Amino acid sequence: MLNYVKLCSAWGVHLFTASSGIIALLAFDAIALGNFNFALQLIYLTVLIDAVDGVFARKLQVAKLIPNFDGALLDYIIDFTTWVILPAFFLLKCNKLPDFWAYSCAVAIVLSSAYQFCCRDLKNQENTFKRWPSARSVVIVCFILWDLPDFMFVPLVFLLSLLSFVPIYFIHSLRFNLFSDLEKKKDFLLSLALIIGSILFNLSVFFSVYHYPEKFDFHLLYQKICVLVYFFLSFLLTFQYKSSLRRQTM
Repeated sequence: MLNYVKLCSAWGVHLFTASSGIIALLAFDAIALGNFNFALQLIYLTVLIDAVDGVFARKLQVAKLIPNFDGALLDYIIDFTTWVILPAFFLLKCNKLPDFWAYSCAVAIVLSSAYQFCCRDLKNQENTFKRWPSARSVVIVCFILWDLPDFMFVPLVFLLSLLSFVPIYFIHSLRFNLFSDLEKKKDFLLSLALIIGSILFNLSVFFSVYHYPEKFDFHLLYQKICVLVYFFLSFLLTFQYKSSLRRQTM
């Protein structure tokens, strides 16, 4: 009976992951109908699902319970749909950019993300992303929430697309033991603070999306600070890895 419950729970996790594909389908429909506010809510709902489904899968040891089903492949298929194709389509249809730049940004997003997703060294042993992790949904949502002007957003899209080809490490904000060169206690506390900050960031963005176009200055400020901290820590982590490699070769 216990094994049956575990097996059902494991399939439930896969179904939970796959549900993002259904939500993405609803989001595509909302975009096609011009219901962009609802589409934004659905887009960020897929972000929240992706943030926790891996936690459930590891906790329940889904790979061991269902060894003949490739949960990682399912995750990649869903992620490419929700993190790449869906936000690119939103960008094409939301009328926030001139057509030329909307199509140019969408093409850059799809091509760079296709490369990044197919890299065998997508992550290292600490589950840190090597190259920009194609978090296009967050970028597009923040573009709308923050009212970024075209002259800032378009170069940002191309810069992030370029970073999909550059071996700069980006932290996985929901994993521990990110800064292995630090003392264990400091590493744990920093990682814990990062996880809490990431959870609060996602809740803040979803709150802002839900109430859009109404704006809340505190939430917008917090989101911008979180993004700056994320990039700062990612570059710090890259410096740490590069320094560690240099010491090993000496």
